[in-house]
Amino acid sequence: MIDGSTGKQFSSTYQPANRGRRRSALKKYLKDNSVSIQDVRLVFQNLLVKNLSDLRKLKHEADGQPAIIGFTVSALLRDYEAGKLDTFNSLLDRIYGKPMQQMEFGEIQKEIPDDPEERRRLMAQIETEIALAKPAERVSAAVPELIVKTERRY
Repeated sequence: MIDGSTGKQFSSTYQPANRGRRRSALKKYLKDNSVSIQDVRLVFQNLLVKNLSDLRKLKHEADGQPAIIGFTVSALLRDYEAGKLDTFNSLLDRIYGKPMQQMEFGEIQKEIPDDPEERRRLMAQIETEIALAKPAERVSAAVPELIVKTERRY
């Protein structure tokens, strides 16, 4: 990257004054005020169960409250008016963690043999089948769900 004020390119000997990413204001606040993660979770849980009029009151009485409450309340109200759930979902993820993703497998895989000689034989068989397969068959064998169409009719 080239520094616009001097026209010099940054290198290992010429570095910018403020290196790296700026530290998060939220993380700085949490560290400076000895706020634990559990405290943050409790604040978020409390905000999520408040009704709309209570959230609006909190927004207007934000002077004596920590910034995190003001930011979160403003974001919740803004999303409410826009008909979105982005902030709500983010808070739920922060409180309870992201939900587990369920994975499905199309085919049941055979067990891999314990015997090294048997594994070599199986590997050679697989390599032979792949080498003998036509290109379209290789794709469909590798990804069974993929439907390969070689002709299109208009």
